[in-house]
Amino acid sequence: MLKQKTAKALIGVMLCSAALSMPISGLAKPTHKAIFTVNQTVYNVDDNNQTMDVKTLFINNRSYVPIRYLAYALGVKPDDISWSEATQTATLTLRDDTVITLKFTIGSYTYYVNNQPKQMDVAPIMANNRTYLPARFVAEAFGYKVDWNESNQEVLVYPPNTPQPTPQPNPTPQPIYNINAVKSGNIQPPANAIAPADVWGFPLKATRAEMHIGSRYAKITDINGNTYNLDLGAPCYFCTTKDVYSEIQKNYPGVYNDSNTLLTQSIGTDSAFYMPVIPVMKAFGVPEGNIAWDGKTLIVFGWDGKKEGYLSFFANSKASYAKWHDGETLGKDNILNYPLLVINGIPYIGVCSCDDLEGTIYATIGSYCSIINGRIDGGGYHDENGTFIRTLKPGH
Repeated sequence: MLKQKTAKALIGVMLCSAALSMPISGLAKPTHKAIFTVNQTVYNVDDNNQTMDVKTLFINNRSYVPIRYLAYALGVKPDDISWSEATQTATLTLRDDTVITLKFTIGSYTYYVNNQPKQMDVAPIMANNRTYLPARFVAEAFGYKVDWNESNQEVLVYPPNTPQPTPQPNPTPQPIYNINAVKSGNIQPPANAIAPADVWGFPLKATRAEMHIGSRYAKITDINGNTYNLDLGAPCYFCTTKDVYSEIQKNYPGVYNDSNTLLTQSIGTDSAFYMPVIPVMKAFGVPEGNIAWDGKTLIVFGWDGKKEGYLSFFANSKASYAKWHDGETLGKDNILNYPLLVINGIPYIGVCSCDDLEGTIYATIGSYCSIINGRIDGGGYHDENGTFIRTLKPGH
C-alpha cells in the first residue's frame, strides 16, 4: 500500500473563486471524496473524473488547486462562488444543514470562517489568471480531512472516519493518431470500446440537453424523464467575428461579453454556439471507451454497426472521415458546418442555424446509420438569451 503523509506539513492546495455570505455557525456534513494530482488538469470526485482548465500546481513545497474546482468537489454551487476584483477577495459558501462562508484575500495570511478571522501559514496566490487558495483550510473548514500521497503527488480530500479515496493510477496516455492513418482507416478502437447493437448505434440515454453561454453546466433530461445537471468540465462559448460581436453586444448587452464570447479566425465568417462535445456525447449515450481525443483528432468508434467503424474530426477543420463496416474510408472537407475548435485542450463543436451534433452522433434525415439511435425532435440556439436546447427522440 502506498505510503501516505498527512497534508498538514506539505499541503496548501489552492483553488479559484468564491461565493455569497450567510454566516451561520456549525460544520456541514462532509460526504464527498476528491483527488487532485499535481501538474494534471483531471481531478476525481466520488470516483468520477472531471476536467479543469488549469493544472494543480506545486510551489515551494506546497500544492495549489484552482479554488473553483475544489469548491465544486465539496458541494459548493456555482452561484455560491464569487470574486471581488476591488478587494482581491474570493468568497465561497457551502449551504448544507448549516451555511459556512469562507473568505480569502490574495496575499493575506488571514482568512474568515463565517466572519471569524483565522490564520494560515501560506497566503492565496494568483496564477494562470486564476485565484488559488490553500486547500487544507478550505476543506477543514467544511469538515473534511486532507492527506498527501507523496508517491502519486496527490491531494486526498475525504470525510473524517472514512477510508481515504483510492489513489488514482497514473493515467494511460492517449495515443497520438497519425492523420494519414485515420484517413486511410488504419487505426484500431481503444481496448475498452464496445460494439453497438446495430447500424443505428447505441441506445439513446437522454432526450433533452439545455446549455448556456458562459456556463459549464448543462441541464439533461434522461430517457426516463429525470433531469440532472451535467458538469461539462468547461464553459460554453459563442464564437464569432469582430463585426458580429459588436452587433450582438449592442443588441443583447446582458448576454454576450468578453468572458463568454470568443473572437477566432478559425470560425471564418460564421458564428456559432460552441459546447465541450465529449461530455455531451456521453450524456446522449456514446460509451466513454468509444471516444478518443489526442488534442488534435477526435474519433468516435461504433459507426456503421461495428466497434471498428468510426467518425473522425480534426482541430480547426470542418473535415470528417468515416470508416465503414467493410473497411472503406470516405471523407469530405466540409462535413461540419462549423470547424472543430480546441479551447484549453478541450474539443468544442458548434451549433447555430445548423447543428453539428446531428450527423456526428445522431441520425440525419436520409441517413442509414449513426452512433446514437436518436433523431432531432426540436430545439435550437436562441441568440436573445444565449441558450442552446436540443431535444431528441428514439429511433431513426
